[in-house]
Amino acid sequence: MGKVKENLKVDNKKTNKISINKPYKKYYTDEQLSIKMPKKTLYQYLFENNVNNLKNIAINYFGRKTTFEKLFKKIDECCKAFVKLGVEKGDIVAICMPNTPEAIISVYALNKIGAIPNLIHPLKSQNEIKFYIAETKSKYLLTYDINYEKIKNIDDEVKLEKVIVSSASDSMPFITKTIYKNKCLKKELFYVKKHDDKYITWKEFITEGQQCEYNSTSYVKDDLAVIIHTGGTTGNSKAVKLSNDNINSMVTQFLATADGFSVGDKMLTIMPIFHGFGLCSSIHLPLSFGVTIVLIPKFEAKDFHKLLKKHKPNHIIGVPTLFKAMIQNERIQKMDLSYIKYVVSGGDTMMPEFEDEINIFLKSHNANTKLCKGYGMSETVAGATFSYGKSNVPGSIGIPMVKTEFKVVKPNTENEVEYNQVGEFCISGPTVMLGYYNNKIANDRVLKKDADGKIWLHTGDIGYMDENGILYYKQRNERMFISSGINIYPSSIENLISSIAEIDKCIVIGKNHEYKGKVPKAYIVVKEGIIDAELVLSKVQKECELNLDKYHQPYEIEFINQIPCTDVGKINYKLLEETANKN
Repeated sequence: MGKVKENLKVDNKKTNKISINKPYKKYYTDEQLSIKMPKKTLYQYLFENNVNNLKNIAINYFGRKTTFEKLFKKIDECCKAFVKLGVEKGDIVAICMPNTPEAIISVYALNKIGAIPNLIHPLKSQNEIKFYIAETKSKYLLTYDINYEKIKNIDDEVKLEKVIVSSASDSMPFITKTIYKNKCLKKELFYVKKHDDKYITWKEFITEGQQCEYNSTSYVKDDLAVIIHTGGTTGNSKAVKLSNDNINSMVTQFLATADGFSVGDKMLTIMPIFHGFGLCSSIHLPLSFGVTIVLIPKFEAKDFHKLLKKHKPNHIIGVPTLFKAMIQNERIQKMDLSYIKYVVSGGDTMMPEFEDEINIFLKSHNANTKLCKGYGMSETVAGATFSYGKSNVPGSIGIPMVKTEFKVVKPNTENEVEYNQVGEFCISGPTVMLGYYNNKIANDRVLKKDADGKIWLHTGDIGYMDENGILYYKQRNERMFISSGINIYPSSIENLISSIAEIDKCIVIGKNHEYKGKVPKAYIVVKEGIIDAELVLSKVQKECELNLDKYHQPYEIEFINQIPCTDVGKINYKLLEETANKN
């Protein structure tokens, strides 16, 4: 272990005794540090936290409002329907849906009867959906009508016993539903379904279960609650097993420090249910504390102003591209945003300059808040850090959540590095996943037990901790590559190029090279209105020559119109690498 600077002063009246390698704990009070994690199922946590909020609005979906009382009734109906269908405790049920009430109701219903939702992105390709269903041996599937033909093509191969077909329009008000159907759906969509008993509509599904009885499951430590899938931005996607404790603990930790959440508040729920960030931070968290979610199945940046004007949400959680859409929307630029209490960004890197731009925008539009950043991954449900109070330092990802521990180690070892030295993030705490589904090799690689028996998740993410315990993210370890024996860190190149006035975005990947192994290739998006590419290229080359060693200077530079993103808005490094290495 590296030497540690012993310059930390601690006010023991505010905090518990702090180990020198956990300086981040000084930001928490004794009360916060002593909170207990709930021992409940997801459904129990949701229900017990809302017994006094039953008449309040839980979900607002295109203007159709569902109270908590009605939500629990619908969950009960859905439990009966799943049991009638044949679903038993421990069964895995695939849910391939956008953000709709039916998707949310199904997740909680399955949890209540002890079955396991396998959450799949509905816009994945036919073969990807087939893989996610087959990998987890899901017996049943809930999907939406637009995916009907995809599923029909694969259902024999994956041996599904039953397919429930819902629609984004099922819970819409009548007029909105009519417009949607006329605009979006094929008239022949359900023709084949009518001749196949394997397929059933959502309405039929609920109706058939009305007379069925069921038993609610009890809480069991480390019971598998949900399966989600990693984004696959730098490699193959993996199925992540999350427990009730994992998800409830993340919510409890967040609420221990968030002082701006109140029963009756409204949150704009744009992040998708099939993503840990969306399921936990944008659905389970707000609903568990009596906050109304304004549910958006498909976000359109051009309509962002309409959502703000109509709903006046108090809380907005999203990825950096969401906030870019906000500050670039000309109509939002003219709005008063004083109703906003929390703005939280996660899921991707936030450049310090962009963070400053957002904070200036919020202040100038009367929002009495600053952008909060979080860091996490599917393997920790969503957030493992949060920029809380004085730890909300520009450019940082904040501090570990109150019951979460961090250490920074030399990559591929368990040896801690000194403060301010770059290494791999390792996380231990109640949100660390149970493991990957049926993937012992991957589990052994990332989940390691220390001498004290504590499990640490080796994240593959590179960053550092300063002497105050504040964390700074640099990049995925997988993004680091070697050129002529030298470690190349793309983020250092990206940060330099992105600081040039004419540059909007820069992403650097490793391109295969005949004898150097890999060399840096920079993909650059220039700001709107910049037309002299040669001048910009010359400026980039000059800045790189002045500020980077020869190994980090881009071997190739390519101007593109847009940086490709994955389905959930993260930068698709894998696609950029594949594109670069085709040429």
